[in-house]
Amino acid sequence: MNYRILLVDDDETNLFLTRKFLSSQESIQRQFEIEEARSGKEALQKVVFDPYGYSVVILDIGMPELSGTEVAKKLRTINPNIQIIFYSGDGSKETLLETTECGGAVKFIEKGSKDEDNALIGAVKACCKHYDENDRPLTSDLLVGERATLIASIGMIGQSEEMASIAREVIRFREIKDTILIIGESGTGKDLVARALHGGPKDEFVTVDCTRYESDSHLAESELFGHVKGSFTGAITDKVGLFESARGGTVFLDELHRLPISAQSILLRVIQEKKVRRVGGNREYPVNFRLITAAQPILEKLVNEKKFLPDLYYRLNVLSFEIPPLRRRPDDIEPLVYYFTKKWNNDTGKSKIFLKSSIQCLKNQRWRGNVRELENVVRKVLIQSSSDRISMQELPKEFRISENPVLLDHGEFTAQVDRLHKEYYEKHFMTERQNVVRMARRLGLTRSTMRRELIKYGIIEQEA
Repeated sequence: MNYRILLVDDDETNLFLTRKFLSSQESIQRQFEIEEARSGKEALQKVVFDPYGYSVVILDIGMPELSGTEVAKKLRTINPNIQIIFYSGDGSKETLLETTECGGAVKFIEKGSKDEDNALIGAVKACCKHYDENDRPLTSDLLVGERATLIASIGMIGQSEEMASIAREVIRFREIKDTILIIGESGTGKDLVARALHGGPKDEFVTVDCTRYESDSHLAESELFGHVKGSFTGAITDKVGLFESARGGTVFLDELHRLPISAQSILLRVIQEKKVRRVGGNREYPVNFRLITAAQPILEKLVNEKKFLPDLYYRLNVLSFEIPPLRRRPDDIEPLVYYFTKKWNNDTGKSKIFLKSSIQCLKNQRWRGNVRELENVVRKVLIQSSSDRISMQELPKEFRISENPVLLDHGEFTAQVDRLHKEYYEKHFMTERQNVVRMARRLGLTRSTMRRELIKYGIIEQEA
């Protein structure tokens, strides 16, 4: 079921009729699981047992032992964001004002009022919509489905069409043993795509971080292509390079744009001739490897600036992938957050969850560090949060959106209270045959206050 509703009423007939009415609505009958409580105490017990399991609580007000408003206040202490609809036959001004003291925004539906049925259905749907947008926890459903399964087949997490397209290309190119270039910002998962493209045994996949060679071309040439004894100080024995030792496996050059120009030149020759000459030697050795490279989007700029060999770039760019940054695929944020949270919970034995309201905040970020940065933020929040439910308020200040998360729009609630006040006064005004003095006496108000209220709601006109 998508939503769980708790009906609370001490009257068995009212419970039966309300449940029957909600269950009969074709538009919602398949989306709701309706439970009942016959007293405020029973309702509190159910919510204490499952504090965050209910999408909305529909409360009668006039119940023995604990009134609906008392129950609502206690429910707020258990779950401050719980969705509450008061459904009562007492629509007096005093009751309406009492409901506003329960904390948060609520709905009030008067039994027997005009358009009661539509008002109840509308209130339930509004609460559930807010629950979807703010209080629904992330679930494992985010990791299933056609797209999510396709993306998972290449060892990644997501549900965006952008990543699904990458997964299709990876599967298509997996058997093609030509050189492949992967372009993407730091933290986008270039290494995961490379491993998925390899698709073979782990011991046949060698990762090389070219960052360590950026200021040491001799180290790059020695490690990648090998050297002979005596070719430079410290070369006390012959050394086989990574390409020579690959022997049919995959060599993954990460951060390729940081490889020194001299090593780039040698790499180009090795790719074209399938032979390698060790540093300081004359003999050429045949090599058999598959080359997958990865670089950041600045690679083309470096080519234009003569800082990366154009011939090598064109040779590598025959088959290429561009992994979009996380800010361009916000649909992947929810499944990633769920995955990282589950991983952290498994490691720590905790059971924390992120709510939808916090996810919207995360979707609004730039994520310059991409998935890696997101994982670090999720772990930090999980460690620092004192709550098991990570809402927007649990996030660091810089991540919060400016919107004030209320259960229902305050203006909408105020308009509803005004409408009920007007109906209440109109009914008594007609009962007292439009006699303001008698009406004021009945309602315990002064004559001047009564006149102001009637003028405010347009029941009588202000005297000139």
